[in-house]
Amino acid sequence: MKRTTLGGMVIVAPFALLFLILIAYAISNAVASTMILEGSLSNQVTSADTASLNSNPSDQAALKINPSALTMEDSETTAFQVQGESVDSSVNASVVVMSIFNAVLGFLGVLAVLGMFVCVPLGIYLLATKGKAQKS
Repeated sequence: MKRTTLGGMVIVAPFALLFLILIAYAISNAVASTMILEGSLSNQVTSADTASLNSNPSDQAALKINPSALTMEDSETTAFQVQGESVDSSVNASVVVMSIFNAVLGFLGVLAVLGMFVCVPLGIYLLATKGKAQKS
């Protein structure tokens, strides 16, 4: 591999890694919020709502779900509450997994930013200098 190609790849690598980390972070947050919202909304449908929907299926549009009802119970716990009802434990477990995944992505992002300070000068050095003269 030529030094210029290697130098260019060394300069671009931390920026590309940071870009991929930001995309993965956005996707994981969207998945986590969707999982929390779906788990919360399934708890909002009560037996009375189900009974009324069974009696008249055309009234399904009348069932209003309030997504602003999501609140955090305590800062010490991770149990999400929707109007006094806790979300399933599977949702809580997936929230914990997503939190750990986001923490790992954050750590990798810090490494990518620090890598910029090392890789950019190293890449410039590789681009600016010639390789060792080969003896024939």
